[in-house]
Amino acid sequence: MAEIKKIVVAGDVTIDWLMWRVKAKDPGGKGGPEPLNWKLYQGTRMTPRPGGALLLARLVQEATGLPVLAPGLRNLPNIPPKDILHSLVLLEGSPYTTEEKDKKNLVFRVKQNLGYNGPEDGKVRPLKVQGDEAGADLVVLDDAGNGFRDEEEVWPLAVTTTGHKPLVILKMSRPLQTGGLWQRLRRDHDQNLVVVISADDLRAEGVKISRQLSWERTAMDFVWQMANNHNLDDLKQCRNLIVRFGLDGAIHYYQGEAGPEAQLYYDPLRQEGGFKEEVGRGGMIGLSIAFVAALTDRIAAAGLEGMGEGVRHGILSSRRLLKLGFVQSHSRPDYPGKAIFQPLPEEKKESPIKAIALPRPGAPECAEPGYWTILGSQAQERLEEVANNFARTGTDAVLDPVPVGQFGKLKTLDRTEIESLQSIKNLMGEYLQQVHQPRPLSLAVFGPPGSGKSFTATQVAESVAKDIKRLDFNLSQWNVPEDLIKALHQVRDVVLQGKVPLVFFDEFDSKFRNEELGWLKCFLEPMQDGTFKEGETTHPIGKAIFVFAGGTCQTLQEFCREDLDRKGLSEDQKEATRKAFKDAKGPDFVSRLRGFVNILGVNPGETQGRLHLIRRALLLRGMLQRKAPQLFDGRGHLRIDGGVLEALLKVSRYKHGARSLEAVLDMSRLSGRRVFEPAALPPAEQLRLHVEPEQFCRLLVQEVVFESMVEKLAQKVHERFCEDNKEKKSPNDPGMQPWEILAEHYKDANRNQVKHTKVKLKAIGYGVIPVGDRQPKLSEFTPAEIETMAILEHDRWLAEKVQAGWRYGPRRDDQEKTNPCIVPWEDLSEAEKDKDRQAVRAIPEFLEEIGFEVYPLVPEEARQGNHK
Repeated sequence: MAEIKKIVVAGDVTIDWLMWRVKAKDPGGKGGPEPLNWKLYQGTRMTPRPGGALLLARLVQEATGLPVLAPGLRNLPNIPPKDILHSLVLLEGSPYTTEEKDKKNLVFRVKQNLGYNGPEDGKVRPLKVQGDEAGADLVVLDDAGNGFRDEEEVWPLAVTTTGHKPLVILKMSRPLQTGGLWQRLRRDHDQNLVVVISADDLRAEGVKISRQLSWERTAMDFVWQMANNHNLDDLKQCRNLIVRFGLDGAIHYYQGEAGPEAQLYYDPLRQEGGFKEEVGRGGMIGLSIAFVAALTDRIAAAGLEGMGEGVRHGILSSRRLLKLGFVQSHSRPDYPGKAIFQPLPEEKKESPIKAIALPRPGAPECAEPGYWTILGSQAQERLEEVANNFARTGTDAVLDPVPVGQFGKLKTLDRTEIESLQSIKNLMGEYLQQVHQPRPLSLAVFGPPGSGKSFTATQVAESVAKDIKRLDFNLSQWNVPEDLIKALHQVRDVVLQGKVPLVFFDEFDSKFRNEELGWLKCFLEPMQDGTFKEGETTHPIGKAIFVFAGGTCQTLQEFCREDLDRKGLSEDQKEATRKAFKDAKGPDFVSRLRGFVNILGVNPGETQGRLHLIRRALLLRGMLQRKAPQLFDGRGHLRIDGGVLEALLKVSRYKHGARSLEAVLDMSRLSGRRVFEPAALPPAEQLRLHVEPEQFCRLLVQEVVFESMVEKLAQKVHERFCEDNKEKKSPNDPGMQPWEILAEHYKDANRNQVKHTKVKLKAIGYGVIPVGDRQPKLSEFTPAEIETMAILEHDRWLAEKVQAGWRYGPRRDDQEKTNPCIVPWEDLSEAEKDKDRQAVRAIPEFLEEIGFEVYPLVPEEARQGNHK
């Protein structure tokens, strides 16, 4: 890349008037001079600052340290709105962050945008670049949609000069994909053009991209829109397009060698808008300009190869501008300048902004029912290891880029759950901000027993507001309609105290007077009208949040009778079930709900793939931190026996969900212990209440059991080998003798082959697990999986032989230690390859004999994709 020496910045220009309040003066006294009359009243001070392309030019120069050519304005206070567009903002002192330690540290931020003042005829006069040079190496344009895009005479010469091809960075505001500038850049500078837009501008133009649900959902919405929305045809042809998602993420969409590709840059600890919430009151103008200036810095240094680092630098720089606010310059507020582009003292060395490649447009993950997750794409290949590491240390390198949903004390890594909970949080936040609400906000929560429905709803509510008071009612314990009236009076009492009641109606789908879903019709009036009747009197409820928790149904779909096909019912039975639901006012009840959550469980089948392992690890670590903090060392590492952790994470089923996991910990003798050892666990008969004790205990000693069975398995392997090769080998062959008289080095070879079983299985996405009393399930491997394991087995054998001093020879000679098979796999004969194939094909049968079975570590489609 040629060195960047000349940068030109141009575009729409504003004068930003910064306004702030000043307190009234005391009316003299103590012998001091009497203040002028106007100073006795609260006042407003104002100062102008260059904005738009002028601010961009200033920040580009401070970010890069390079000279910048740009439009110029002098004597800003005397330039009227008829000549240059004015923007007005009101500032106020805001806490540095919402953290307690920062609340007294005030900075100037924007309290209110007061709008714009411009020429009465509506036509803004763009400015030319002073000292413009046609040979500029890098052009940065701020097209704010205020006239610059259609005034060719003010465009930089480097853009309009035929044959000159500078790097061009275009910051474009809506309306997008229009104007003469856009057409010129797309025609003449497409190869070197970088376009920066905001996701909000795309949304404003009707592009449906979700907000504040999950990064995966946002990214997949974007990819789908780029692949299918013809209104974006111009944008999708861009060589480099950057879409900003506030201060928390961006997507770089670009043309790769095999077609369009996209890279997501995101903060895994925050959703879109999360950083702004944490900073607290006040906003800033110029956030997108700070992003572009930081991006320009990295592109100026490394060309288009610096794009990825530039996006990260841009997100962090715009965050710093918001956090720092306006600084004081000659007793007047001004932009922080170079500090925007330098790490703040509280910033960590490692960037919080992660990056991940998105599935290509048209890939199965980009369309329903495809379902792409960052967790699945990162952790699926070594899920058990990741869960184990997280339970022990609270982290794993694979989990660093995985988005985290944090709602009060509730933490989840599952995309589905994050989206549902974030949706509920958004609904609650919007509801609580509205002053007058005629009816309660009605939500439903479903999940397996012990999944924590009540805890989840409470944590989400408390993450939105603190003036929440929870009320719990279990409908299965109610007998008459008057029980509901009494409960709603309690709700009114809380409202009258000035608090918002979070009303938890547990088992709302239970029977009432022997009628299925009998309570539903009783809730229709309170949900719809926000009132309830007591005799002839109608009582208003007030602002409240109703949470209906399912007791008989684990998902909303099950409650709505939408999953009847999988229950094996006849058509008549399905129709009767739907009619009963309708007669019970089920559809009317659902129509009054404003949101729902299907909470995931800790058992297989209750989460995507085998991600229940990660969920168990999260819960286990959190529970032990609360119940037995002495088990953690100074680094926060959990001291736990490997067998205990294996059993807690991998037992096939907790009978009562997360409650059973917690119960096993409560039943364990952990008081005073510094290590969670097997001796601390309850007896097997007590475990039976919550897990299958035989399997749990076998998992507890799995490694010991497997090691104890190595000898037996090694003998079986040898016997199978002799049986399969009896016609090809001489009876005097020392390697074909009965196990009892077989030479020890041959026995060791068989033992090593058995011990290597787990390595071979893991390579194709399988593990082994003890099955307890039931019969093990025999797995059949695909030809590709057999080939993979056979190659690994040959490589193991080859390394073993070479280490023992063997070498290649045209024939096998035990004295000379030569063997014709001491060659790479591809040079083996098919007959020799088949020996290894036969050996690995028989692995499930050998494991069956010791009560173990093979099971998939990753979903079927993922394993096939890895071994095609």
